[in-house]
Amino acid sequence: MESSISKCQLEALGYDYNSLHLNNNSYLCNYTYPKVMNNMNMSSVQAKAAEGWCGNIVTQDSSNIYISNTLYIEPVAGPLITKNPLSYNITCAYNLTMQTSLNISLHPVLSTIHLTPENGTGVFTVIMAAYKDATYTTPIQQNEEVDVGSDVYLGLFSSDADGTVFALRVDSCLATPTNDQNDANAVQLVSAGSAADDGVQTTVVQNGVSLEARIKISSFAFQGYPEVYIFCNVDLCNKTNGCSGSRIGRSADSKSSGLGINLLLQDGVNYTSSGYHTAASWAVLAASLLAFLTFKLF
Repeated sequence: MESSISKCQLEALGYDYNSLHLNNNSYLCNYTYPKVMNNMNMSSVQAKAAEGWCGNIVTQDSSNIYISNTLYIEPVAGPLITKNPLSYNITCAYNLTMQTSLNISLHPVLSTIHLTPENGTGVFTVIMAAYKDATYTTPIQQNEEVDVGSDVYLGLFSSDADGTVFALRVDSCLATPTNDQNDANAVQLVSAGSAADDGVQTTVVQNGVSLEARIKISSFAFQGYPEVYIFCNVDLCNKTNGCSGSRIGRSADSKSSGLGINLLLQDGVNYTSSGYHTAASWAVLAASLLAFLTFKLF
């Protein structure tokens, strides 16, 4: 968010254009700089559009997110104080989307990976987050428990790729009881871009048509295990060439092939080990989701 004020007007009113600051006046919370707008010299300040950042106040309605802060301007210093500091609220409105909803969550459950094309030109970010509603606008928090029998909505998006050229496509996803995608008890959730019929109810809501992919998973657990890991292979495909076929690429994060996200199991639910490691359909999607995100750019 950016707010700009005319330096000349502030000087004429007896205010110091170098004194602009937000609710939190610490060094890390104030980024001011000169700017020319419409041939006028302006003093500008930026604020990060995120929940909890330097005194931001966040509200929302059914379709928008509103992020507000207060800008303060001190009078020119002198032997006499003849006026009070100025203060006024600044507010920016954003459409409530899969992406912007993460900005109003203090600790959303998400996984991020940076993807680079095979020719090494450019780096794209893909984020996978867990949501608890079909609109993909209510992120699950890291300390939030998942109720028995609830649905979990996995939203994946890239915010810095060109949506007129590329689409995000989930090639495959599988679930395992351990942090090992080669686990012998793995259950396929998505195969070749479509829902797999492997004992777990999965719906591919949107895939390969835009920079967002949406997957709904009915809650389940592996018998004897209190957690579930999910691994996904994704890519950015060229819309001109179509988004069919499997294209597995590589990550720009050379030290990590994926990032983990964790869901807490509902308090009081106990899975006793019976020696069986098969998936119990429609039970509980429990503690962990781990996204391995890869792509190949054409």
